[in-house]
Amino acid sequence: MERVDEIGLAIGIAWTEAGGDLMPVEGVVDGCKGALMLTGQLGEVMQESAQAALSYTRSHAMDLGILTSISTSLTSTSTCRRGRSQGRPVCRDHTATALISALIQRPSTVMIAMTGEITLRGRVLPIGGLKEKVLAAHRAGSRLCSCPSRTKKT
Repeated sequence: MERVDEIGLAIGIAWTEAGGDLMPVEGVVDGCKGALMLTGQLGEVMQESAQAALSYTRSHAMDLGILTSISTSLTSTSTCRRGRSQGRPVCRDHTATALISALIQRPSTVMIAMTGEITLRGRVLPIGGLKEKVLAAHRAGSRLCSCPSRTKKT
């Protein structure tokens, strides 16, 4: 796990068949095209979540102090994930957090592992596999896990 807070980096956690795994997401701002470029092994849900994170960020740009045209690139170094918790990023979502961090040029806290999928309105959907995800974050040295409040803790 990354130990230094960096601009454009957020740590997600995901359920895998082997338990849980970290999913670092990186975001950079490149030019003024107003486009979103996705790289890495991103499944459909993660791609949709990245689009939702971008839409949320654009709709709240003034509140976030973003005054420029938004053109970003997001990369996930993990393998494809399935389910609603793979794409969680902004404030409470790792994809959105990486994106906003890159746009406002402020580092995000990498010691917080996040899970869940952001909606267009900025809400984070409930997740499954909480135990496995928390254990993965703990093994990696994370001090805090952020998960949707409506998740059933079993």
